[in-house]
Amino acid sequence: MDLLQTLVVFFGVLNLTFAGFLMFNSAGSRVVRLYALISVFAVLWTFSTLATGLENLSFGYLKLALYGHYIFGYLAYLSFFWFALYFPQRSVRSLVPSVVMSLATFAFLVCIPIQGFMLDSLREGSSLAEIITFGALGYPAFVVMLSSVFFLGLVVLLLRLRQYDETTLYRDLDKYQIHFALYANLVAGVLGITFNLIFPLFGNFDFFYVNPILVTGALTIIGLYNISRHDLFNARVFLAEFFTAGLLIISLTRLVLAPPGTQRIIDAIVLVVMLGFGALLIQSVMREVKQRKLIEAQRKDLEIANQKQESLLHFISHEIKGYLTEGQNAFAAIVEGDFGTAPPKVHALAQTALQKMRKGVETVMDILDASNLKKGTVAYKKEKLDFRVEVESAVQEMRPAASEKHLALELTLDDRHTYEYIGDKDKLHHHVIRNLIDNAIKYTPKGSIHVTLTKTEHAIGLSVKDTGVGITEEDKPRLFTEGGHGKNSIKVNVDSTGYGLFIAKEVVEAHGGTIHVESAGAGKGSEFIVELPI
Repeated sequence: MDLLQTLVVFFGVLNLTFAGFLMFNSAGSRVVRLYALISVFAVLWTFSTLATGLENLSFGYLKLALYGHYIFGYLAYLSFFWFALYFPQRSVRSLVPSVVMSLATFAFLVCIPIQGFMLDSLREGSSLAEIITFGALGYPAFVVMLSSVFFLGLVVLLLRLRQYDETTLYRDLDKYQIHFALYANLVAGVLGITFNLIFPLFGNFDFFYVNPILVTGALTIIGLYNISRHDLFNARVFLAEFFTAGLLIISLTRLVLAPPGTQRIIDAIVLVVMLGFGALLIQSVMREVKQRKLIEAQRKDLEIANQKQESLLHFISHEIKGYLTEGQNAFAAIVEGDFGTAPPKVHALAQTALQKMRKGVETVMDILDASNLKKGTVAYKKEKLDFRVEVESAVQEMRPAASEKHLALELTLDDRHTYEYIGDKDKLHHHVIRNLIDNAIKYTPKGSIHVTLTKTEHAIGLSVKDTGVGITEEDKPRLFTEGGHGKNSIKVNVDSTGYGLFIAKEVVEAHGGTIHVESAGAGKGSEFIVELPI
């Protein structure tokens, strides 16, 4: 065989291997099997085409090869048509006329070997142009029939795409699959019709033997690209099997063509090694795919569990918030004298209970806010505000708590600057400024808290520095996480929920800013630094 014939055989075997692995990995899918059938008939058409060019082929076998060329070629196009009907799901409305069309065209195929029908005559000659005389009516009718079946299949797929766009009936993967089927078969089909049907009608057989390489190459290469690109037909396992088979085919070819002796022994050893390597590769990929599927299933189960947990958390939190709010209002009414002047002991008890109730409401609100921030369902009301006013106000609010612990609370700022900012006033005030000062007071047994407000050309800076318990390197990564605590922080602040810094971080980052902590270690104080871009 010459180089061209060798290439035809190579791509034919490659396409047959492709079809075989599609069938093996189809998992009972009728759609995949129909696509594999296209490749099988394309291979039979390829080998029939090749046979028509072999030397020393008897005239009788040449006629059979020519009949096979047209019959198998047509069956490949008919398989594509049926594939289009079933892809990605069967079209019931078009099933009956499609069966009628298939039966009619099968009858046409039976008539192909009849002399004078499609091929007017076949006589001996040195080239196909000399051997074949096409029928004036039968051959053009065959071209029209085959082209009609092909383009009807394309129309069906285009209608599926339109159906996807209008009704979103299919998933994204299905849309990619439809594109895959369109591109692969459009290229292969148009090449086949042009070079092996239309050109020969005008006496041009230049591409008659080249086209099988183009067609089978197009089906295989475009198919492999879409399989790897869009993860069709269990792509990882399929590609591992396919390329392992390709390497084995090459090794086996070298073994058969190698001269007897040392070279053949070496090629035999290489083949055995490749066989073992291929088996290990396929096993490894199958194991990885199995693990990935298990991880994906567990991930989905975890998502469902998280959603249920969040729903339960919201329900419980809202219920508790309602109970606490009612209790808060009742104790507030007693403290404010709405029911008359309460005895001193009752007044003191109601005042303590009111503080606890307010703390409870704040805790529940922190949990709800953290959950909403995590889901991204929090809306921010951006408005013009004076950041200096918010900081001064928060410092004044927290002075009583600092004085109660005998802590100095100081504020330093530069009066030369204005601190205008666009942001959510309530969230910045409550969750960031006030929360950082409140934390500093709670985690500072003695000493001072220093609040500093700065401004540069591009940002407003807020620093809250204390002389408190400090933060170890081990604790730093946990501070800004949901429910995160320092290792011993709960001993210092028993009321800590672990949500305050998480919420502060989410609010700051939602404004495009950053927040971080600096500390020399346990017992050496800490400094929380916020930067908000202007």
